[in-house]
Amino acid sequence: MAPLGVTTGAMKTVSLWQDFLPGSSDIDWCETNYVISNYIAEYYNTVSNVIYVTMPPLLIYLFHPYSKHMGPGINVVWLLLMVVGLGSIYFHATLSFAGQMIDELAIVWVLLAAFAIWTPKHLLNWPFNGNRRRYGQFLVLLGLLVMVLALVKPILNAFILITVTIPVAVLLIIEMKACKDRRAWKLCYISLLWVAVSLIVWFSDRLNCS
Repeated sequence: MAPLGVTTGAMKTVSLWQDFLPGSSDIDWCETNYVISNYIAEYYNTVSNVIYVTMPPLLIYLFHPYSKHMGPGINVVWLLLMVVGLGSIYFHATLSFAGQMIDELAIVWVLLAAFAIWTPKHLLNWPFNGNRRRYGQFLVLLGLLVMVLALVKPILNAFILITVTIPVAVLLIIEMKACKDRRAWKLCYISLLWVAVSLIVWFSDRLNCS
């Protein structure tokens, strides 16, 4: 009989490995599985995410002047988008729990990085005293907390992502009030419209297919 410690360690290893197995996620979207390919569960959901991997290098090049003005931190957002793309490809191809976590948590870190870079300085007065570095450290701790919660209770991650859209939308509207550029307002309307559409589609998919 194997020692208890060895047995327990082996069980943990098996349990961890199972998270990488195809179909180990509780989420299954509306797309029919393994129709186009015997190796890819959700073919179109998988292929459509390739753009997240291919576009960021181009964006890094095109936004180079902007990154020189804003700082190299902007490139972190583009690189994290690539992680989102790779995680989403892996998730939709396998429907594994590990893929789900990589996909969703990468999105969380993209949003936190965007907050760290683009939150207006006048909103950092309390409790950060206008210190963006301290604000960034707070966001890192928040991200780590979200990761722990997501691993303990995976269903919370999706609702956390949805909740984040509320302060983003409010902040966008508040900041746009001082803007007179019609093109910027048009972009604002289009962005909010796509956020609304994506939420409707997400809720419809979760309610009807998962």
